[in-house]
Amino acid sequence: MSLHIYKKASNYEVNKWLKESKELNLTEQQKRDLESYELIRFSPFEFYKEKKKVSNVFFRLTLPFYFVTLVLLFALLPIAFIVTGRWGYKKITWFLTWRNRLGL
Repeated sequence: MSLHIYKKASNYEVNKWLKESKELNLTEQQKRDLESYELIRFSPFEFYKEKKKVSNVFFRLTLPFYFVTLVLLFALLPIAFIVTGRWGYKKITWFLTWRNRLGL
């Protein structure tokens, strides 16, 4: 399960989802209690919704460069291990962001 495709939902949205849910069969009193006692706001749970996928044509054109960069990073991993003593790259958020924006 990839969690990078989700973002946190606001309390208002969760409240609306619960009220409109047909599976829960909430009574009118329970719906009023949801708002008056602010049950969602004080609950220990966090609710998430899917992010909208925005595809940019110009970003898609960088796809071949992404795979070249991926191969280079993999090929240079032993050299990075010799220099730093760690197997893996520590600060590579730019690469992960790039991958997410490409939709991979």
